[in-house]
Amino acid sequence: MSELVRVLLAASEKAANIARLIRAETKLFSLLVQEKKGEERNERFVRDFKTLADVLIQESLRHDIGEMYPDMKDNIYGEESNTFSNALGATITVKVEDTPELTAKLLSQVLDGDMDAAKLLAEEVHREIKLDERETSLLPHDLIETYENIGIWIDPIDATNEYIKGSEEFDKICHENLEEEDQVWSAGLHCVTVLIGAFYMNTGQPIIGVINQPFWKYDAAKQKWNGRFFWGLSLGSHSVSTLTRYPLPRNEDNFPKRHTVILSSSEDKALKDKLKTKFNTISSAGAGYKLLCVALGLADVYLLSKDSVHLWDLCGPHCILNSLGGGIYSYKNYCQDSEQVPSGKQCRISYDPHQESNGKEGNFVIKGGILGFRDVQIAASVRECILADIPMTPCYEERETVPDYSDDA
Repeated sequence: MSELVRVLLAASEKAANIARLIRAETKLFSLLVQEKKGEERNERFVRDFKTLADVLIQESLRHDIGEMYPDMKDNIYGEESNTFSNALGATITVKVEDTPELTAKLLSQVLDGDMDAAKLLAEEVHREIKLDERETSLLPHDLIETYENIGIWIDPIDATNEYIKGSEEFDKICHENLEEEDQVWSAGLHCVTVLIGAFYMNTGQPIIGVINQPFWKYDAAKQKWNGRFFWGLSLGSHSVSTLTRYPLPRNEDNFPKRHTVILSSSEDKALKDKLKTKFNTISSAGAGYKLLCVALGLADVYLLSKDSVHLWDLCGPHCILNSLGGGIYSYKNYCQDSEQVPSGKQCRISYDPHQESNGKEGNFVIKGGILGFRDVQIAASVRECILADIPMTPCYEERETVPDYSDDA
């Protein structure tokens, strides 16, 4: 299991490298944008895009993980189809060939015959990623697991619109005196993430999570972006994560006195107004990034009341929050109009792609929204605020911080 974590981390780094490479090629980038059509279109946005980066990253990850763990090959799921059409009308089925040369030849078909660009991409796809051992030193070494029961969800580029626009904005309302790398960004490349999550096929329980932030910090001297990644493992008695520096120390100079709820800019205004009576609220792009902000302690809760996130958005971040004693609840089930606080099991989210409630294949929308948190007591106070003057039994008395999967194991 420890080796699987390393494989997923290496896959996320390869994804980040490809994303940065494509984004850096201005001439190439304009060719690599394809507007999504029909069922692939997200109704929340006027325009929603699929890029070659999305497809290439997903297929690269699928290839690398499948090569290492053949038993899992048919259990790797992602947001994108592997068919890509460029702005000139050329269409290919994206896949990783046996050699960089063959992969480059395939990619050149949608790069208007530009073999130099195709070779750059192919070299990155076939590059071996080596991790610093210090990045996985916390992993336990006594976890044995059979892999045929494990599935993988991949979101190759979360916040694709921000990836394409490439702007750089940050919200200073929340943390005015923090270093730039610890700010909450409202939009732009900082909000782009690569999300990978592993789960048990038979229970839908998330067990390994990786969040990679490819555009974390810009090096002006070298004119290049640097990234970072975080991982978490939550399995039985083992709950470990790389977020040892976080949450950051709180004081009146760098954090507001009230807890912070991070939201989508499209969230319902009435709900926002209600939350503002007791909480500081900020808006940001990207479900993965907002959940990363919660994991880092830069926000306390991520609330989404709409049906606009998918299994691939949540599986990785969910496991990281679980490893920190938090989790993700169904917003509808947790914040229902009831005096009784629902149990973790009632609010659970299953990542089983075959579960009927997860919708038809290719959809996998989480119905009823989500509530992501690191501290269940703060989640309970958000619930209390939403339910206004309804009396409550404090959830934290139960000390139940994550969904109970024991009946399904």
